[in-house]
Amino acid sequence: MALKAQNSKLEQVNELSRTLLDTKAKLAEKQSVIESLKKQISTQPLSTSRSVRPVESSFTEPESNRNMSNTEYEDLRNDLRMAEGQVNEFSNIAKAAEEALMAATESYDKYKVECDEKMKLLEKEKELLSEQVTNQATTIEGLQKNLSEAEDKFISETQELRSKVHEYSLKAGSYDDLQRDFEKKLSIIKSDLESQVKINDDLQKNYQTKLTECDYLRVEVASEKQRCDDLKSQFDLIQGELISNQEKLRVNEEALSELKANRNEELEALNIRLKDLQYQYDLALNQLELKSSNKDLEASENNEDLREVVGFLRREKEAAEVRAITLADEQKQLKTRIEHLDSELNASRSQISRLESAKIQLEDTSKDHSRLMEQLEQLNILRESNTTLRNENKSHIEIISQLKDELAQAKANPVSSSSSGTENAVKEQERRLLAEENARLKNQLNNNEELKNLMQRFENLKNEFKTKLQGHRTKNKELEKQLADSRASLEATQKELNVVKEQNSDSETVSTLKEQLNKLENMSADKDQKFKEEITRLKTTFEDEKSALQRKLVAEYEEKLNNVSSQSSGDSSKELREQIEKEMQSKSDEAIEKLKQEFAKENGLQSTTRSTSQS
Repeated sequence: MALKAQNSKLEQVNELSRTLLDTKAKLAEKQSVIESLKKQISTQPLSTSRSVRPVESSFTEPESNRNMSNTEYEDLRNDLRMAEGQVNEFSNIAKAAEEALMAATESYDKYKVECDEKMKLLEKEKELLSEQVTNQATTIEGLQKNLSEAEDKFISETQELRSKVHEYSLKAGSYDDLQRDFEKKLSIIKSDLESQVKINDDLQKNYQTKLTECDYLRVEVASEKQRCDDLKSQFDLIQGELISNQEKLRVNEEALSELKANRNEELEALNIRLKDLQYQYDLALNQLELKSSNKDLEASENNEDLREVVGFLRREKEAAEVRAITLADEQKQLKTRIEHLDSELNASRSQISRLESAKIQLEDTSKDHSRLMEQLEQLNILRESNTTLRNENKSHIEIISQLKDELAQAKANPVSSSSSGTENAVKEQERRLLAEENARLKNQLNNNEELKNLMQRFENLKNEFKTKLQGHRTKNKELEKQLADSRASLEATQKELNVVKEQNSDSETVSTLKEQLNKLENMSADKDQKFKEEITRLKTTFEDEKSALQRKLVAEYEEKLNNVSSQSSGDSSKELREQIEKEMQSKSDEAIEKLKQEFAKENGLQSTTRSTSQS
């Protein structure tokens, strides 16, 4: 960098010197021209008739053309002034170039001084570094001497150690066969243990899946029991209302029968009286016809009396006929009303019989629920026994890991193993006992008929519960439908009773009430439909989330178990296994808690909808 800067400054100085020389040459030319012009001006006479020669033609034109006009003289003077201005300008440029050259020369001198000082400093540093290099060389020579001495010492020590190792190998030769046998047996135990771990893992997976299914079924049973209890309470309430309405209907029927009997008696009395009056009327007419031919005088006297008697009898006859017609119409109306009430009473009785059969079905459902709860208790006992077996397996795994650690220590310290023959014999006996215990547990798990029977029983119970749950759901739907029908019939019966009690009620009010009732029924049906759709949606969502969570848990558990099986150290595998089991247990608890919350939310929504429909 310094050389580049120096070269650039030298180039600038050269350029300035060249420009200075050029300006000096131009300045000399201009000065010569000015002097020649001054000489010409001084030699010329000052008159208007004379003419001035131009400067350019003073060197070329002949003396015969020296006459110039005044205008040419003025032009020559102007050219002279311009030349003087150019001379001044070039002189200024030359001065500036000289000043720049001087400044560049001064900067170059300063830079040269600085470079000389830097060179001196670098030479001093070079001397110091050379001294350090000599010092390092002396230290390296000393270290090489020490290294050679250490190598000689190390070679002697290695020879001694090789002799000792050879001696120890001769001593340990007698224990090689025992060690090989021990390693073979340990590999066999390890393979058995791995197979046992796989079996245990499979059982654990099956146990977790069955546990989740049991929890789900328990929640379903609880929800179905709650639903059955609600339906039973509603059934009792409606049954009480039906009994009370039936009693009211019976009282009204008795009142109507009494009213009908009274009306029939009155009708019979009127018919008898009508017949009597008709007989009297006919008799009077016959008498009048007989007397009219024989007794004209007497008839004229008693004419007024007969007329009064005939008019009275005629009025009585007409009134009796009108009353008989009205009573016949009332009798027809009462007959139709009694027939309608009889049909309603029969419908209510059939509804009561259906509700009683539904009550019997509910009792059967409660019995099935109690039986399923007993079976769930048996499954809990099976789960506890599985937990105890798993704990025993963990303890055996810990003992085997301890034996593996002791074997590794024995491999690392063969000298100490030579002095512990009795300990090896004891450990060999313990290992043999553990292998026998492991084989026994393996056979017990593989050939445990009770466990297989319990698993098969659990599968059968699960299938049976699913079928019964489906049947209970259909029964619940039928009961809900019957409940709605009974409510409708009850409302119709209440309407009929109100009509019987209030015969003079307005027809418009009845029609508006019917319209409102129809609207309420439609709204209730819509709400029931929405409730059923929401329940199905929640159940499908719950099933999807449950299956996804089970797949995720199984995948994570298998992945971590594979990582555990790939580990070589017993302690690390034990810790990882415990960690995986804790994580799986926590995730399973979280999933169960989440499912419980969702089912609780579903039951709350269901109870709210039921209370709304009841109100």
